[in-house]
Amino acid sequence: MLDVREMLRRLRLGESARAVAKGLGISRNTVREYVAWFEAEVLLPGNPTALPTSFELAERLARAEPVAPPPRLMPYRDEIAELIGAGLQVKVAWERFASAHPDQQASYTAFRRFVRRYVDERPRRAVLRIEVGPGEEAQVDFGYARLIPRVPGEPPAKTWVFVMTLSHSRHQYVELV
Repeated sequence: MLDVREMLRRLRLGESARAVAKGLGISRNTVREYVAWFEAEVLLPGNPTALPTSFELAERLARAEPVAPPPRLMPYRDEIAELIGAGLQVKVAWERFASAHPDQQASYTAFRRFVRRYVDERPRRAVLRIEVGPGEEAQVDFGYARLIPRVPGEPPAKTWVFVMTLSHSRHQYVELV
């Protein structure tokens, strides 16, 4: 409770979340979560010397529900959903979003995570990885690729592809036939 009280004091003095986190030796994300809680409890604006007691803070925290700040991309959720709904891959949707909103510095990883949590409503596919020993198994696939010219300048020919994957190492051999 003393750390929470000290965090509130420092924030009331106008210190940044980064400075508070460094001074208390805690994560900036933790400070951000407490800032959201302080704002919800209307504790943040105020006199840095007139702080609530540790007991009062403990009581408020005990009955508080977790308050997480909304993701930065939430105001753009509908726009992102349109991009994804138009059949674009997430990478292409991110590139278009980044060019349309250069002020939003969302990395591709953060954008993909946002799409997975808040936009994409398809059920997740389960994946089962089967472990086998070296040399025990190889998986083979053979199928039509497309019309590909054998030599540049020649007319394209029907081309098939042979793929063999070693199950243990996941090493692949691919040959066009």
